[in-house]
Amino acid sequence: MGTCRGALALILAVVEAGGALGAVPAARPRASRMMTGMAAGPNPAGLAVSPEPRIDGLIAPSLLVPRPTLTQAALALSGESEAGRALPGVARLSEAPRPENPDSKSAESGKDAAEAEFLHRAGLGAAAAAAVEVPDSPASDYLLGLADQTRRTFARHFPLFHREFPLTVAHSGRTDTDMINASHDVSPYGKSRMHHIVLLEKMPPGKSNERELAPTAFSADDLPSPLNRAVRRGLARILTFFHEYAHGVFHEIIPSISRGFILPEEDGIRINAETALNEGFAVMLELLLVDKMLSRPGDFGLGPEEIEDARSWKAQRLRDMRHARNHYTQGTFYFIHKIYKQEGEAGLLKFLEDLDTQRLYELATHDLPFRLLEGRPELFKAYLTNSGDQATRAAVDALADYLAGADAPEQDLDRLRDILKRVDVSALARLLNPLVKTSVTRCDPSLCARLIARIARLSQDTAKRLADACHLNI
Repeated sequence: MGTCRGALALILAVVEAGGALGAVPAARPRASRMMTGMAAGPNPAGLAVSPEPRIDGLIAPSLLVPRPTLTQAALALSGESEAGRALPGVARLSEAPRPENPDSKSAESGKDAAEAEFLHRAGLGAAAAAAVEVPDSPASDYLLGLADQTRRTFARHFPLFHREFPLTVAHSGRTDTDMINASHDVSPYGKSRMHHIVLLEKMPPGKSNERELAPTAFSADDLPSPLNRAVRRGLARILTFFHEYAHGVFHEIIPSISRGFILPEEDGIRINAETALNEGFAVMLELLLVDKMLSRPGDFGLGPEEIEDARSWKAQRLRDMRHARNHYTQGTFYFIHKIYKQEGEAGLLKFLEDLDTQRLYELATHDLPFRLLEGRPELFKAYLTNSGDQATRAAVDALADYLAGADAPEQDLDRLRDILKRVDVSALARLLNPLVKTSVTRCDPSLCARLIARIARLSQDTAKRLADACHLNI
């Protein structure tokens, strides 16, 4: 990225984060906040497609916000009976018989053979040595069942995206809140590596507390029901776990990065495009699952209370997504939902399989080229995929450099005008709005004026539409 472009992106990132110019938020660990219910693509159930957020501010990184979880316990996601839920193929590795050979190497070899035999008897075979490993704890059996239900749900309701992979699942009670959260982690280098999902909840999860109420990660205490309504822990666990498993699916679908590639560090400001699209994918599938639950509650064993819980979950997720304006909002509304709505599951899968993963890691969500792609599948497919159009990529980069202050000779203006016509005015408005806030400590009105003037040089009409969207007088 050019110096001008990088400087402007940094200013915008700090402004969006709610700080004064020159203030840098503290670094934070990588986290994932769940997002709720969007209908997209073909919609046979006739569910309303959620409107996009109003353009009233830039998407800001969520700093130090806990990562939400997807969970639901009491619901039979696969629509099977209680007896059919016990997953023979998802087993604690400690349950496999161990040879009594004192030689450790021989013992490990015997253990591997025993595990393979166990999985074979379970009907999963070697591929499911992507089996689930759960540390022994009071919640072990419950977590095994949750992992199994999630896999069955993907296989039945999202077969195009269904992937199995090695997985460890654990519970941690180290939290100060009553809500349920979770995390997913995997090495970005290569496929079929061990994935790790940790369910974060004060109490050990179990059937005995599935019907207890807990606030969602998106509830708003100052708003009326359903936006402040607590939901049953069983449903919260299912949706949370499903969301985290979707992160694993995303990793298994997109192309791998080379071992020689060094990942740029993320912090409170720099969040890469891979993270945004990963969260967008997980949120999309989470919301689609909620829509499936609401359209066919009998298939999921939902009673009246669980139906209301699912509705509340979706309403709270959508409200949070519209107001948080972070990389979850960005990845879901402006990228994943756009391609899904236009091309359905098959088109989304093709897009993910063609992603230039290294480019995603190199590109930050506050870099101007990424912002210019928002909401335009024809642009972000050209820019972010291996089969994308090189000329379009170069034009987007040139426009970003120009808007950031780089010189543009007259002979280059036609190319910039052409690419500007393809950029969503809403994306430009989200770029400019934080710069016109009234607080002088949070914005630079002169910077906004310079950006408008540069856009006007290319298109007076676009500049006028942008000013109207940002409520400016020019």
